[in-house]
Amino acid sequence: MVKAAICFDAFEGIKRRSKCRCYSIGNGATEMLNESRLALSVVAPCFNEAAGLPEFYRRVCEVCYSVVGDSYEVLLVDDGSRDATWPIMCDIARLDHNVVAIRLSRNHGHQLALTAGLRHCTGERVLNNRCRSAGPAGTPSCDDEDNGDGARL
Repeated sequence: MVKAAICFDAFEGIKRRSKCRCYSIGNGATEMLNESRLALSVVAPCFNEAAGLPEFYRRVCEVCYSVVGDSYEVLLVDDGSRDATWPIMCDIARLDHNVVAIRLSRNHGHQLALTAGLRHCTGERVLNNRCRSAGPAGTPSCDDEDNGDGARL
């Protein structure tokens, strides 16, 4: 099962880029991924997170694999970043079939970035986990919130 990195652009039509598995989806068009249902989807809106994104990805995948094996996906949503967040997301998505990269055409804010990720996730359960770089050194941090049933990431 190979997933495609998805570039979601709300202001352009569908464009396919050859050999990079990236798609632009817009103007109400949707891309349906024909896959079996996964156990877990992690939706992570990101804005200017180039410094902490690789470590965030490593940590999230490590936890997901320990909980559900290979039955998970991580949807990284670039909310109009101005740094190297998008190229890093595409590199990760090319190397890891569990990652879907989604790009918004501009900064729409955390909630709309989350909505874009939720629209494309396929998991039985969905975890919202914002990627953030904390501190001057860009040390990655995860939102560590209880979802109501005691589960934490």
